[in-house]
Amino acid sequence: MSEDLDSRGPFDDPAAVLRADRAVLRGGTAGEGGIGREVFTQAEAVFGRAEVGRAEFASWLQFAATVLGHHDYAARVAEAEPALPWRTVWA
Repeated sequence: MSEDLDSRGPFDDPAAVLRADRAVLRGGTAGEGGIGREVFTQAEAVFGRAEVGRAEFASWLQFAATVLGHHDYAARVAEAEPALPWRTVWA
């Protein structure tokens, strides 16, 4: 990658999304975030805004990324959360 990681936003890195406060992420500028923001927004649109653990939220992100066709991002979510439950309680 030619981009400096420090110049990337929190949505570019699934691990950063999983560490972040979701309310803060929601409050960002709508135009920022690209694929990561799209995945985050879709995950919350499908599953809601319930307070769930990191692994469960990772499963939401992984599902949303897969459904949206962002398979690389879905794989990066799985790498970022080793405890990702492969069977989750869907909405």
